[in-house]
Amino acid sequence: MDVLSSVVGMSGQSWASLFTCAAFYLMIAICVAQTFYPLFMIINMWLRRANIFYHYFHKVDEKSLRHGGELVAKVLQSHGVEHIFTLSGGHIAPILTA
Repeated sequence: MDVLSSVVGMSGQSWASLFTCAAFYLMIAICVAQTFYPLFMIINMWLRRANIFYHYFHKVDEKSLRHGGELVAKVLQSHGVEHIFTLSGGHIAPILTA
């Protein structure tokens, strides 16, 4: 009898049945997740289209006179960055013009 079995008071047969039971419930959980996966994806798609997460987690200060590009440029300047190597385009234009 090993140390863990003597402490817990379970024999080898009980450990085997416990493992079998845990494996069974794991397989059930996997099957349920696969069954409801399309439903989860539809809910996720609806939440993204409704911009619910964006609405609650991305707050904008309406009184701010600066935009994001100016804020990034200020942080880069405060860290002593003199040169930036990047691709130019609409995604980075506010930083380059600031």
